[in-house]
Amino acid sequence: MTASTERYHRHHRIATGGMGEVWLAEDNVLHREVAVKYLKREYADDTGFHDRFLNEARAVTNLIGNGIGTIAIAKWDNSFDAETCQRELAALKDEKAAKKALLAQK
Repeated sequence: MTASTERYHRHHRIATGGMGEVWLAEDNVLHREVAVKYLKREYADDTGFHDRFLNEARAVTNLIGNGIGTIAIAKWDNSFDAETCQRELAALKDEKAAKKALLAQK
């Protein structure tokens, strides 16, 4: 079992593009749903694709954060699922509001 399959439990694919696929997954470390982009198997042994994939992920994450990075990559690949995105953003907003309320009680 690889590190990524130990950390993430995939639920279903939410986007696909030329280089990879984005899956809704459960993060077994943070115990929350996340979107995870995987390099397609046919490119796994191609160091050029592998390097490009990792560089893209690092650049987007460093610039605008993990969640927004996932959305940007899906839009770039023309595989953005607006309905799933809206659902995930609403859940994130609810989670942040709950945390803020909890901190206000302390």
